[in-house]
Amino acid sequence: MNALFFNTYCIPPSSNEHIAGIVNYISQRVYYDDDLDVIALAEVFNNSRGLFTKLIKTNERLKDFDIYEKRGSSSMLDNGLMMLVRNCVATNEFFTPFKRSYSIDALSEKGFLTLKIDKVCETGRSGYVLAVTHLQNAEVLFCTQKGTAVVADQLRQLMNHVLILSKTTGRIPIVLGDFNIEPSRLVDILPPFHNDFKIVAPFFGTTKD
Repeated sequence: MNALFFNTYCIPPSSNEHIAGIVNYISQRVYYDDDLDVIALAEVFNNSRGLFTKLIKTNERLKDFDIYEKRGSSSMLDNGLMMLVRNCVATNEFFTPFKRSYSIDALSEKGFLTLKIDKVCETGRSGYVLAVTHLQNAEVLFCTQKGTAVVADQLRQLMNHVLILSKTTGRIPIVLGDFNIEPSRLVDILPPFHNDFKIVAPFFGTTKD
C-alpha cells in the first residue's frame, strides 16, 4: 500500500487559482510516484469541494482515482477531509466527529474519515484500514498544555476506532493526517498503541506497506 497525505489549505475564501494549483501539485506527485494507491487530503472545505472534485475528475493523471468523502452537518466548513483511492475496492466508509474539540475546530466538525478497503493485485486482494484526520489546533486554545491534552484525547479516540476495524484485516491500520503536534510529542501520546500503527504526517508524507 502506497499512501500520501497533503494539507490543501483550501480555507475559505479559497481562490480558484489556489485550488487549481493544489490539484496540479497532486497531479505532479502522481506522475513521479506512479504507484500511489491513496491520497488523503485535509482542509478541502465546502467552498472548495465542487471545483476540487471537478478538477480531479478531469485531470488525466487523477481520473482513475475514486473520491471518498463524508460531509458533516456544518454548513460553514464541514470536516474538510477527502480520500482519493485507486486499485482498491472500498467496503466501508465512515466519518466520526471528535467528542472533544474547541473554537473554530468545533465549528468545522473535525474528526476522522475511515476507509476499509481491499487492494486488488495480481495475487488477489489484501485488506487494509486507512484513516485521515485533522486534529485540534492547539494555538487557538492559547494554552499549549490544554491543546496537547485535547489532541491526545482525539488521537486516542481515533486509535481505538481503527484498531477495532482492523482486526478482520490482519494488518495494522494506516493513519494519515495533520496532527498539529510535534512528532516528538506523539511518542508521549501513542503508548500503548505505538506498535499498532503506521502514521503519515504533513507537510506531505508517504508510506509503503
